[in-house]
Amino acid sequence: PDPLDYLQASWRSRLQGTALMRGVQRSEDWIDYFAFSKGLYGASVPPLVIGRVHWDQWLMWKALNSGAAVVDASSSVIAVHQNHDYSYHPNGRAGVWHGIEADENMRLAGCGRHMRRISDATEVLDATGIRSNAWRYWSATRRTAKRCQHFVHCGLLQPVAFFFSTSRDHFDMRWGCEAERCEDLGRMRRHTEPEGDELAKAAG
Repeated sequence: PDPLDYLQASWRSRLQGTALMRGVQRSEDWIDYFAFSKGLYGASVPPLVIGRVHWDQWLMWKALNSGAAVVDASSSVIAVHQNHDYSYHPNGRAGVWHGIEADENMRLAGCGRHMRRISDATEVLDATGIRSNAWRYWSATRRTAKRCQHFVHCGLLQPVAFFFSTSRDHFDMRWGCEAERCEDLGRMRRHTEPEGDELAKAAG
């Protein structure tokens, strides 16, 4: 689209029209706009790096954990986030999503335990007003299922696979050593055993 001229009185309606026609609403993991009461977070915010990942989901968790009402206004507020690339990071998108700062944010967010999505909001704001968000229970169920899947994969399957892989490598190593030992014994026998003619003379 053409650049917006913010000096024109119609810039707001043009922006809203462009967002509704061409914009794509992101999933529940994308949280970029917050409105909260002063003092809600206080000094409890860890040194999260803004502009990376996971910091927004931590803010959701902290509000919920504090007992505050969290309202999802996605269907009522046209929140426009400008598309951009990741050239501001030396490693581009990979650096933003999987770099050192992203890993540190994940650690500060309890390695995922202290992270929530928009779908975890306690209330929803729509055309009829504010109502309770019944879908948050489904979101909690999905989160629990994902944790169970992670536990089964990382806590059970990977250790078992690692055990069998190391056992197999140990077996292969032992088999290889035994094979080399057999070859060495064979060479020793060939060098120490008498040849056929010598055996005949010895027998005679």
